[in-house]
Amino acid sequence: MSNAERARVLEVLNSQRFADMAPAQVYATLLDEGVYLCSESTMYRILREKNQTGDRRRQATHLVPPVSTMGPAGPPAKTQRFESDSSTR
Repeated sequence: MSNAERARVLEVLNSQRFADMAPAQVYATLLDEGVYLCSESTMYRILREKNQTGDRRRQATHLVPPVSTMGPAGPPAKTQRFESDSSTR
């Protein structure tokens, strides 16, 4: 496979449309559309060469609420365990 072909595969895998999908899903979707770029294993190989084989899904970002919404005492304290709670273990 030429460098240009490899670059095209990587471009497709990293496109907004496919960035959250595993190579197997990209491969199947493209085949359903009549497009064949390379084998599924080659897609994985190209991603591995570029160290992009980790989780491809968009990761959630957990934002801390602004201080003004937490009140003067800050975030609420953890709830305390009551004696009746210990029997549920």
